[in-house]
Amino acid sequence: MVRVICGKKGSGKTKIMLDTANEIVSHDKGIVVFMDPTESHMYNLDKRIRYVDLKEYRIQGAKALTAFILGGLSQNYDIDVIFIDALFKVNSDNEKDNAEFFQQIENISTEHNVDFYISVSADKETCPSYLAKYI
Repeated sequence: MVRVICGKKGSGKTKIMLDTANEIVSHDKGIVVFMDPTESHMYNLDKRIRYVDLKEYRIQGAKALTAFILGGLSQNYDIDVIFIDALFKVNSDNEKDNAEFFQQIENISTEHNVDFYISVSADKETCPSYLAKYI
């Protein structure tokens, strides 16, 4: 499953992501991972959630992020849920690259039985068409 939380900057997307991650970890037996391009939300998460500061690993672009996710999954088969906050801060706003990224994430979700929650800063009414089925 791939879910996108879409909204303008400051609309509460990160709060929804944090609350959802904390709720899931309270009843999920697998590992929950929260990826963020800053470390500002680290202390708002349950201590059982694996926090990843994408800036620390110099992740830039859809291909690098996809490879990073696959690398993590290859090392840990117990990952059930991955949250990616502020995707467009990591990926460019290139629509073609992002459409391919979401297709790859959907494939990864199916092949590895991992759920993804991804927040993007975009108005729901003007979100790109490739996001529509995930919102």
